[in-house]
Amino acid sequence: MLAFAGDPEARYNIPGRPLFALPVGLIAYAGIAVIVWRARRRPEYAYWVGIIAAGIVPSLLTVSAPAYLRLVALMPAVALAFGLGCSLLPVRVAPAVMIAGVGLTAVLDIPAYFTTWTQLPEVSAIYRDDLEQLARQVRDDDRRWLVSTPDVEQDALTFSLYAPDVMSRIGFFDGDTTVALGDGAALALSSLSPLSEPHIPFMSEDMGAVQTGAIIDQFGRTAFERYDLSFSDALAQRIAAAATAPVYLWPQPALERGDLDTYAQPLALPVTFGGVVELIGFELADRDIAAEFDGVNLQLYLRPLARDSRSLSVFVHVLRRDGTIHAQRDLMGMPANQWIAGTVVVQDNFVIMGPSNAGHYVVSMGLYDTATGERLTIDGTDGVDHLLLGRVRVRARE
Repeated sequence: MLAFAGDPEARYNIPGRPLFALPVGLIAYAGIAVIVWRARRRPEYAYWVGIIAAGIVPSLLTVSAPAYLRLVALMPAVALAFGLGCSLLPVRVAPAVMIAGVGLTAVLDIPAYFTTWTQLPEVSAIYRDDLEQLARQVRDDDRRWLVSTPDVEQDALTFSLYAPDVMSRIGFFDGDTTVALGDGAALALSSLSPLSEPHIPFMSEDMGAVQTGAIIDQFGRTAFERYDLSFSDALAQRIAAAATAPVYLWPQPALERGDLDTYAQPLALPVTFGGVVELIGFELADRDIAAEFDGVNLQLYLRPLARDSRSLSVFVHVLRRDGTIHAQRDLMGMPANQWIAGTVVVQDNFVIMGPSNAGHYVVSMGLYDTATGERLTIDGTDGVDHLLLGRVRVRARE
């Protein structure tokens, strides 16, 4: 790391940049050789050998080596090594080399750290300048804000450091799987978390999404595309269409043959889970699927009633007739601690089936607390904790 290879991460330095320029690094290597050589007979040098050995261990144990943060305990030994390396030079030359080494390091490091490094896209992404610019926008706009982000939990925490006073009216969601909609709300789509293909149609004017510009980061790049949202007629019709298919209650573990309406109890939407969130609709596409390299394409429409501090998740199970789970997907694209009452959360719960025998399978869903495993029961039932949404058929292999 002294002269040839740097920390590969952009968090603390230009990726791959060695700690020193080549001449300075080579002198430091010579100094380390001096420390090791003199440790044979002088215990104070044996101490520094121990510091070097122990200081390297944290970096050796990480996948991103050399990791400068984990090497911080090594830095006093590195400084000593450079001094000892210079001491090998003639007395008249050594002071000038020391001063030149410090000067060369300053000349190279100051612009690298304060100019080049700060403008790397990776650095802006790591330290989330985009969230700082977003915080300024949200403070000046008293509406509800819905924000796509690549790391919902961490980014919400980071945003709270910039604008703790607005956290009650902002909600973050994962754009890879989810889109959140709200009548009269503002939506910010991160360039780091664009919407997935099934949810792009929601960003049209027909669906009540009007683009109103962009939020720009300090380098003039687009950090978020900004939209004003409303529940247009087209969006209301789509939500209403997603609410027309019946759902079913079936408390027994094993399933019966035939369509669900021949043995299970139909239930009209919306259905409330645990008094905190409603299932207001779903879209179960491609009910006829291949035996391999296919899956169940399920869009769920959820309406939060209030924020919840629990770590809630949706489970989607594809069940065999005996009630055992053939495939599943657990997902909550907008965490419960980010919910805003009155919004609609649409999330793509695509379930990969894997190799499957031909026949019919039943799709079920519910919610549970990931910390305890406890499922939320359906309001108005005697402890039923899941719904049956419909059947899919796996075609015979050709």
